[in-house]
Amino acid sequence: MPVLEEGKAFKSLHELEEFIKNVESDQYIQLYKRDSKKISTMLKSCPKKCNNANRDLIYYLLTYACYKGGQNFKSRGEGIRKCSTFRDDCPMRLTFRLSPDGQKLVLTKVDNVHNHDLDKTMFSLLPKQRRLNTDEKKEVLRLKKLKCSKTLLKDYMQNKTGKKLSLSDISNVRSTSTKDDLAEVLEYLEGQPESHVHAVTDAENVLQGIFFQNQQMADYFCTYPELLVIDSTFKVTKSNTRLYMFLAADGNGEWLVVGSFITHNENPDFIVCMIRVFKLQNPSWVRTQTIFTDKVSTERKLVSQEFPHAKVRYCPYNISKVFESGLTKGITYSDRDTVLRVFKKLSSSKNSEQYKKNYDSLVDIDLPAVIRYFNENWHNCQEEWVFYREKEGFLYDIPNTHQLHLFMQKIRPLYSLHINHQDFYKDLLRFLETTHNERRQKAVQMMYRNKSTSIAPNSAEDQYFRQLTPFAFKFVKKSIEDSQSMKLVEYDKIYFVDGTKMTVDAEQCQCDFYKHTTIPCQHIFKYRSIKNMELYSENIVPRRFKRQLYLENYRSKENTADKKIKVETLEVKGVDEVSLDGGDNDNMEVTVDNDDEDHQMITRHQKRTRALAICQQLANVMAEMDTQSFYQRYSKLEKLIQTWSSSKSDAVGDEDL
Repeated sequence: MPVLEEGKAFKSLHELEEFIKNVESDQYIQLYKRDSKKISTMLKSCPKKCNNANRDLIYYLLTYACYKGGQNFKSRGEGIRKCSTFRDDCPMRLTFRLSPDGQKLVLTKVDNVHNHDLDKTMFSLLPKQRRLNTDEKKEVLRLKKLKCSKTLLKDYMQNKTGKKLSLSDISNVRSTSTKDDLAEVLEYLEGQPESHVHAVTDAENVLQGIFFQNQQMADYFCTYPELLVIDSTFKVTKSNTRLYMFLAADGNGEWLVVGSFITHNENPDFIVCMIRVFKLQNPSWVRTQTIFTDKVSTERKLVSQEFPHAKVRYCPYNISKVFESGLTKGITYSDRDTVLRVFKKLSSSKNSEQYKKNYDSLVDIDLPAVIRYFNENWHNCQEEWVFYREKEGFLYDIPNTHQLHLFMQKIRPLYSLHINHQDFYKDLLRFLETTHNERRQKAVQMMYRNKSTSIAPNSAEDQYFRQLTPFAFKFVKKSIEDSQSMKLVEYDKIYFVDGTKMTVDAEQCQCDFYKHTTIPCQHIFKYRSIKNMELYSENIVPRRFKRQLYLENYRSKENTADKKIKVETLEVKGVDEVSLDGGDNDNMEVTVDNDDEDHQMITRHQKRTRALAICQQLANVMAEMDTQSFYQRYSKLEKLIQTWSSSKSDAVGDEDL
């Protein structure tokens, strides 16, 4: 046990610090440096002693005090904000001075009296005693990367170190990596196999954003481009960057990441540039029919301009949060809850009469600020968020938007406040690979395992079951079952359902369900039944819901571990001149700086990359042809390959085909 007596001398600062640590652990007190004077600052006052002093001692005068001692804290505030302090005017002091010969630090004054109890348990809970060393922090970071539960991680480290840790201690352990610079992220992404990386710079050639898409993402979107989600809810305030995610839905109702970009600059020019990069990289964007976005008016207007043929809708899973964020701050909690309940009823209105009734309920609440906010931002764009108006869009609620919410909740923890961008992309790629492998396993089971069903063999249901994904089949099965109990009345080649005129034939219908899914509805099956036609027909089911197309996404492909797509740098010009009120933003130029200009030497890999892009478009066009046209053009392609393989001519005319 260290003895606190005046005159005790220490030959080094390290020896003194070890003495203080022993005093703290033996007496259960926490000391801090209350006052000090360094030798370097006392040269003029005491030149004789300081000039001959051991400079490694550093201090001329050093005073330690109890953590509850020292100068009392005096708040300058008005007491509105709650605050507290350890300071409680404890008189305990230990004072050390430089010895006359300047070679030691001597304990010259001891005041070992406290005005509070000394308790071992309370001492172990103080912040300094809970502090983790470097090796312990590395262990915590390693386990946090594995997404371990913080509670279990805290218990593990507490048992290992013997320190009384809290959950905040675990949360506060962060990576000290400084790899948040976009240039370093760009270098990392460039090294990924089969990746399309585009760097966006401003007029001063300063990197502002990065677009990233690997070949797997591109293949997903090429196969399922009809529905696109642009989510920009991820933002890191530490580095002031925003992450945009592009997502699509496959034929089995599962969500897929099809692209992403991060940007320091939320200027509309850069958002437009990134969207145009996505379009440039994915020719199938012309087949996109419905787009879900967040409630950011500027970004929504830009998306509408860049996808003029698609219908832009609010992202359904967070529409209530978006509405709530715009409510006036002066509203009470009870009124806020009432308004939100009415808004949910408005969004789920099934017809105009129900919408008007719910709107009147909102007006009856008598909150002028809320009514003004609703009329200015929501009432005039019902087709973008109200159920009965949204059904006019393709693939509305197909797949279930609740699944989209769950999928986004899995991605969101990857992009936390304190993670750097490089670590995020590493985690994202691991997550996507894991998700792909899980769905591949599901596809294998779909292909080889016989599902136990009560469907009669060789029936129409059985044939649809073998042709469609499980997600699409449940809709077709329900339509067949409903068609058996419904009445479809024909009068002078006009059909009526419950007195309502219905335009229907063996392959198409004008009901809401068919218009926004193109999945055969009960009216089509009833019509085919009346006309004594087979209920099963391969041609009436959309290609995107077919099982074969779904399985193709998860078949083993050529090993591309060594393939890389060249990084292209894009420059945004005319930053302050983009029109958001209409037009095509012609006064903004997006230039691509690369070495692949026409008539210049390019590598074999660059040739292959260009050719693959054209062939991909060709495959998409041919996939939409009828069978006869397909085989005609397919035979021409075979002849074209034979001609080019045997000829060195750089041009092939009709005579060669």
